Order: sequence, then structure tokens, then C-alpha cells
Amino acid sequence: MNTEVSSLLSSVWAKTTPFKSLIHHMIDVGCCAEVLLKEGPARSFLKSLSSQTSLDTDEVCRLLCYLAALHDIGKCHPQFQVKGSDMPQTKALKERGLLSLGETGYHFRHELYTEQTLQRIWQNHGLFSDEIIETFGRVLALHHQGKSGEARDIAARACQWEKIQDQLEREIFNIFQAPVPDDTCFWTSDAFAMGLVGLIVLADWIASGESFCCDEELELMAYVQSARQTAQQNVRECGLLLDRIMPDFKDFTTMWPMIRRDTMRPLQRACEEIDYSQLQLILLEAPMGEGKTEAALFAANQIMDKCEKDGFYIALPTSATSNQMHSRMNALFQEHHLGSTRLLHSMAWLIDEKSQIKGEPAEESDSVAKWLRPLRRGLLSQFAVGTVDQAMMAALQVKYGALRLLGLSDKVLIIDEIHAYDAYMNSIIIRLLQWCKAMSIPVILLSATLSSEKKQELLSASGAAPEALAADYPLITTVTREGTVTQTRVGSFMQRDYHFDLCPLMDDPAAAADKAAELVQNGGCLCFLVNTVNRAQEPYRLLKDRITADTELLIFHARYTAERRQQIEDECVSKFGKDAGPQRPKK
Repeated sequence: MNTEVSSLLSSVWAKTTPFKSLIHHMIDVGCCAEVLLKEGPARSFLKSLSSQTSLDTDEVCRLLCYLAALHDIGKCHPQFQVKGSDMPQTKALKERGLLSLGETGYHFRHELYTEQTLQRIWQNHGLFSDEIIETFGRVLALHHQGKSGEARDIAARACQWEKIQDQLEREIFNIFQAPVPDDTCFWTSDAFAMGLVGLIVLADWIASGESFCCDEELELMAYVQSARQTAQQNVRECGLLLDRIMPDFKDFTTMWPMIRRDTMRPLQRACEEIDYSQLQLILLEAPMGEGKTEAALFAANQIMDKCEKDGFYIALPTSATSNQMHSRMNALFQEHHLGSTRLLHSMAWLIDEKSQIKGEPAEESDSVAKWLRPLRRGLLSQFAVGTVDQAMMAALQVKYGALRLLGLSDKVLIIDEIHAYDAYMNSIIIRLLQWCKAMSIPVILLSATLSSEKKQELLSASGAAPEALAADYPLITTVTREGTVTQTRVGSFMQRDYHFDLCPLMDDPAAAADKAAELVQNGGCLCFLVNTVNRAQEPYRLLKDRITADTELLIFHARYTAERRQQIEDECVSKFGKDAGPQRPKK
């Protein structure tokens, strides 16, 4: 160890308010990554990497912590360090003339210089193959997204800065004892790169809090122990420790005690017979009333046990349907003393103001709710319900999309009403299913009316190559990780005859309003459903003049203020929900 170079490490800074040396911040991030990998939302990512490589989980963890810790080594550059030249801690750098070497006239980006620095160090050490060096470097250059600028090499006396950089890398390597991977193909894959980006971003955010020790006099290994304890506490305060364990329900009625075995739907019974090990996709096709939601949650519970996943995300088409599913899931969780689920959509703050996270001390509940409130972090919640767009953004080139993908990696993804999305949304969902396949994220899809073409597309995105699809209905289709497709026809519980009268009223609002008023004149409740706000407002105005005084008339659309819309939604649920009872209107 170069004593002169080592003495400069405490002068190279990463944070200024309060002062934090670069070596200590790098340790903080590595320790946060360690907790996230062992006990947080990256736990499944860690297990997946170990199962697909020659390294065990401890070796993979040490390698990823080493890489996460190195994310800011690019700050060891005069163009960055000169910004803190007024701090007394940088005195040693000034005395050696190291802070006067930075170029001016351009926007220096330290994360881009991280890539250059590590490529030089790793190539000099011969630590990794050229392909792995390129991938690791590019991933670490992505931990700040949406920034513009460049990184130039140090023009003068570069060897002094390079010696400090070399010493930083050696200290981090010795602390985390990183192994050298030998499977070049896997360690350069997109799935690995996306997971690592998400891990580094998350660890860096948590480690940037002021709660980490700032005692620069501590011996390095003593600081490491302190940082590990603080990382554990910070991850817990962010609500990211996976300490809620959902029971492995052995049968359907144990999970859903309000459903007697003799009243179970055929679809629900069939879900008890599925082999859930190594499943990538389940598609449940059945009409409304067959208990698809309960069946999907039971299937998700079984997959969580067999595939070692720790949570789920239920994705629905709209915020209104998400709110109702959120209430149903909270009722289920409270039945089993599991706390509550998180709600994720643009208007979820309205619900958050009415109900706090349950089952935890109040002070923890407040900090968890605050930290997870930004939607880009919401998918890190262990159990969540929300709109499908929150999951779709994991497959888009959007800022911190990798963080959403990391959040999904430890979950079973459930997408309801999979038939309901247009061509644009469907193309994104297809790409999301491809990422789920690459990241070993099991998926459950629910539909009442799915075309054979769309079904083929969904199955292919999940790695299946079925030669012929059954035309049976209701139907359960499963796809294994190897692409094996199994289709199981199930009986139907709903045995009804339906009669339809086609009314050519689409372009005649007045005639449609007359028909609606006629249908409820002797009692009953009717929904007049259209696809734009203007098309809803016109028949509403017409119906006000056509209905009798004892008929209730409600209008519900997306152009109300958030508060008023929530009030109307609550009123609709109270009048027409499953538990409406005497509140249901007569007309």
C-alpha cells in the first residue's frame, strides 16, 4: 500500500453537506447494496444470478457490492474535486497542487468518467474479460440518468490521480472480496445489466442520507461495520426489508375462508391441481363470475412459494378498478394479519390521505409511506396494486425504468383484463413480458374475451412456441420457463341463457336516452357506458328531462377534480358494489 497515496483518500470528497469522503461514500453504497441483495427487493435478483452462473449467492453478492461501491470512483478527478476546494478537508490536495489541474469550459460528468477509470484499472489488472469490462463500465455510467455532459481524461500529472483511483479500487476490492466471474455470456446480458443498474441507483439513493457516520478518523474496517449497521436501519426505514412473509396456503379455502369448498368455482378447483414449479406464465380465461381474481391470487401465492418470490403486483386498466382491488386485497391481508398493500396510480395520494399503512409502529409507517410515495419507487413495495402503466414503464426507455424492473424482479406480476388494451399499450405489454421472461418474473394474465391472435402473441412473448391452441373456454394455459405449454379446459359455473337485442342508437343520443329511460321506468339499475367525456355529458343532460322524480341519475367521468371524482367513485361503490344491500337504488 502506498502510504502517501493512502493519506490522500480522506481528502477526496463525495458529498459536501456534510462532508463525506469518497471512500466512505463508496463503502456506504456497497453496504446498502448488500442489505438490498440479502434482505430487500433485490433478493430474488441475487438468487436468479446464482442459479444461472457458477458463483454461489455469497460470491454473487460480494461481486455486486464491489461494483455498486465503485459507482462514484469517477469523482476522483480534479474537475470534480476542485468544486470543494474551499473545504478544509481538501487541504492535502491543494498542498500537492492537485486541485489546479482541472480543465474548464465543459460540464464534467463523474459517472461517465467512472466508466473510463474502471476500464483502465480492470484492463491493467486483467481482472475481467474485455466483454465483461465493457458491460460493467457502461452499467456504472448509467447510475445518473437524464444528465448531459462529458468526461475528459486528466491532461497533466495524470499519474498522481490515477494512483489515488487505483488505491480506491483496491480498498473496495479488499473490503468486499469480489470474485472473478467466468461466464462472459451471462454477465454481459441485458437482464443482468438492467438489474445491476436498478440496484446501484437504489443503493446510492439510500446511502446518500445523512444518517451514515461521518467520522473520518475511524479505521477503515471499523467504518465498514458501522456502515453495515446503518445500511440495515436505513433500508428498514425505507420499507424495503422483506420481513412480511405471506403464508404458503396449502388449499384454496384456507386462503379464502369466506369461500366454502362446496361453493368453489371449477376454475378455482383447477388452480389447486396445477404444478407451479418452474412456471413462467399462467393465462386464466373465463367469463365474469367464475372467480378469476381469487384463483389468480391463490396461484400467485403458490408461485411465490415454488419460485422464491416475496410479493406481487396486481395491474389493472384504470385507477377506479385499482382502488376497488386495493380494498379487496387489504381485506384479505387483514383477514390473515398481513398488514396492507400499497396503491400505485397517479391519484393514489387521495387514498393514502385516508388510510395509513397498518400493522407497523406509527413513526415507521410515516417514513415508509413518505419514501415509497414517488411512483418510480412504488414497485419496490412488497405487495402492491395499481394501474398497468406503472408496470409498463419497466419496459420503456424512461428515467429509472430499471428501478421499476428491479421492483418487479422479486414479485409475481398479475395483469387483469389483458384483452382491454389498445395496440399501442399491447405492444409495450408484449415487451414487458419479454423482460419478465429474461428476469425470471412469473406472470399471471386474466381475461374474459381474448382473441386467438392476441393469445398467441402473449404466449410467444413468454417463451412459448405452441403449435396449436385449444379453442376451449373457460381455459387455463400454463407456460414453463423452458417454454412447455399446457392447456386445461375447465367447467363453467355460470350457467345462464342470454338474449341480446341490437339497437342502432350509437349516433342518436336522444333515441338512446329515450331507450335508457324506458328500460328503468318500472325499476332497476342501468349503466349507460360511452367512451368519451363529451359522449357521456350529452345523454346525461337529455336524461335529466326524461326520468321520473323517483329515479337517481349519476354521471362519472375523468374530467372532475381528483377530490370530486373520488367522492363519486365512493358513492358508486356504496350503491352498486357487492356489499351495497339496501343502499342500492330502486331506479
